[in-house]
Amino acid sequence: MKATISELWKTGRKLINFDGDEFERPQSFIELKKCDNVLLGEKIPGTKIREVLIDDRIVLVEPTQARHPQGGKMYILEVI
Repeated sequence: MKATISELWKTGRKLINFDGDEFERPQSFIELKKCDNVLLGEKIPGTKIREVLIDDRIVLVEPTQARHPQGGKMYILEVI
């Protein structure tokens, strides 16, 4: 399984998916850690943000919530 970065419903928010599938997303760093192409850095003190290496790209990632258009909340890992 590989992690990819995509846009959330044309909102401009970037989030992490599994294998480019817009419906399959890690909800936590524990799930993200299982991907073959991911290395996790330490948490930035005082935040929930971590540096994450995906393939050859380093990004800052924050666990957050988003409202689903059909109602309810989704837990996502957002690239900031």
